Amino acid sequence: MAEPWRFYVYVLTDANEVAYVGKGSGRRLSVQCRNRGCEGYELARFKRERDAYQFEREAIKEFRPHINRHPGGNGSRATRAKPWRPDDWKEIKELGSRRHVAKWLLERPWLLSLANHPSEVGEIRLRLQRVLDGPRC
Repeated sequence: MAEPWRFYVYVLTDANEVAYVGKGSGRRLSVQCRNRGCEGYELARFKRERDAYQFEREAIKEFRPHINRHPGGNGSRATRAKPWRPDDWKEIKELGSRRHVAKWLLERPWLLSLANHPSEVGEIRLRLQRVLDGPRC
């Protein structure tokens, strides 16, 4: 069942002035406040993400915050973590969790290249392969 009113538009304030307008879901606002060391509050809540993005664009036009670089609506989309499949648990039991992760990463070379400097990817692949080929713990 979908969560009603899952998305919201929030503002971060700096000296009682709107410094940033953003769209969030979950704990986005509290994380932003903690990371930036400022206060913030929700402006409005929405059931649909596209409605939240539309409101975000309008709020940016109205408040003209100095931290926003774009007119809004161009942030990442909210996604849910995919649940574990029974096959994953079966493989973890057979291989062990460390080897399962090594196999999973080796099957996704694009992920390794995103998360690491290109000069390190080859060495990381070798280490992962050693984990996969090594003794089962």
